[in-house]
Amino acid sequence: MPFLNEEAALKHLLSTTPADFALVLVDNGSSDASRRLVLDSSAVLLDHDRFREVGACIELGVARAQTDVVCVMDCDATVDMSDTRQLLRPVLTNEADFVVGTRASHSAGWTLAHRASSRVRDSLTRRVVPDWPFVDLGSARAFRRSAIDWSRAFNTRFGWNLDFTVQALESLSPDRIASVELPFHRRLGPSHISGSIAGALTAMVDQSRVLRLAQQRTKVARHESHNKSIALV
Repeated sequence: MPFLNEEAALKHLLSTTPADFALVLVDNGSSDASRRLVLDSSAVLLDHDRFREVGACIELGVARAQTDVVCVMDCDATVDMSDTRQLLRPVLTNEADFVVGTRASHSAGWTLAHRASSRVRDSLTRRVVPDWPFVDLGSARAFRRSAIDWSRAFNTRFGWNLDFTVQALESLSPDRIASVELPFHRRLGPSHISGSIAGALTAMVDQSRVLRLAQQRTKVARHESHNKSIALV
């Protein structure tokens, strides 16, 4: 989990993490007591100093993990640690290699603003990825590291979750991808995206870039497929 000044959320997360979970937390430049809380726990603490590089923090944490099956989530307590077992189950039982946690529609933490932004993002994504299978794209996901094509480059900032998911759809068989509905709680502490104009704009720019690059890859793939068809005639 990447974190930046998430003292309130970390107090909750660190105290509710199941004993059989190995936590890897990546500090993106916190100035509050977040770092001390992690140091006083059994979690692994890593550092990434380039500000607001959430995606780079996630990849650093995934690389440090000692298991093939990992779960990535925001460090804001919107998803209970105990609920991640539901997210992990399809991967652990070999039913899927990549699982997205979608936000349950009845959840108190899924506000009108969240719903509106989700609809806009999903609508734009479906224009680029017609086979987009998700009704919502929450921040939590579980996957098998060995199934991911790590030679691909992913967005290093706020567009990582969208980019990682889009590229998983491009590289994995549809029957190895799944989604699990999870309760979504109100975040503990201010949001670094919706809580600031700069954060919201950065997220919009990042996600727009992700979709633009995905569209370019689709065009290249169609062109290559067309050329192969001609060569076979």
